[in-house]
Amino acid sequence: MIGKVVKISDDKVYIGLEDGSLTEARKEDCAFIPEMGDKVELFQNNTTLLIHKVEPQNKQDESEKEATIAESGTKMQPTATPAININISDIGKVDSSPVAQPLTTAPSPDTRAVVNKIVYCILAFFLGTLGIQKFYAGKTGSGILCIVFCWTSIPTIIGLVDCLRGIFQKADGNGNIVV
Repeated sequence: MIGKVVKISDDKVYIGLEDGSLTEARKEDCAFIPEMGDKVELFQNNTTLLIHKVEPQNKQDESEKEATIAESGTKMQPTATPAININISDIGKVDSSPVAQPLTTAPSPDTRAVVNKIVYCILAFFLGTLGIQKFYAGKTGSGILCIVFCWTSIPTIIGLVDCLRGIFQKADGNGNIVV
């Protein structure tokens, strides 16, 4: 059963259920520290009641919780958003998902770098002739080659191609891409 924490006393938690009923539980039955407005899932048999917090899946759930907290006058500490990490060690491995994926060979993981999409594209567009985007991506050898051959305009074309590839590559939650 899904419910919502509607009242908290010293040792009791009151949970309003979807059908309109109210359940009283001990704080010890909760597998978390209950707060006003928490969405919870109840598991009950003849002798035991277990209560688990349901994590909000979207901003609407968060705003409902904040509105409930504002009504009750309870202060809430801000929670930190977990960081998103990119693991590039799996590049080139076969995906075991049920959907068939074409098998492609990717460059070895040591030639790939995680960079900010906007910074990389700006550097590639404006300073691509000198290969500055290559230095930013940690590809020092390619950057030096771009500087050496900048008089041929080949690094300019490479910079524009890098800029376009960066623009059309999908960024992660932090705005980073793998180049």
